[in-house]
Amino acid sequence: MLRKARKRSITAALISCAATLLGMSGALAQSARPDFSGVWTTFRGGGGTGFGAPSQTLPLTEEGQRRVDEYQASRRVSMAKTAAS
Repeated sequence: MLRKARKRSITAALISCAATLLGMSGALAQSARPDFSGVWTTFRGGGGTGFGAPSQTLPLTEEGQRRVDEYQASRRVSMAKTAAS
């Protein structure tokens, strides 16, 4: 009785491993050559060529612009405190 249960569990484990390996082989075959098209481009929205210093006008959402403004304001306060001491 115990031998049958052990044999079934070993068989189930082997089938599970085989199914996992077969599933992984398909995923590995697809990811062998990832598609990087469009990833290696530079930002050209600021009127520049994409080389040198970044443009000062980046396209930001309202939330993004608010966060940049908060950060710059905190930096100005921090720099003023440093200069005063």
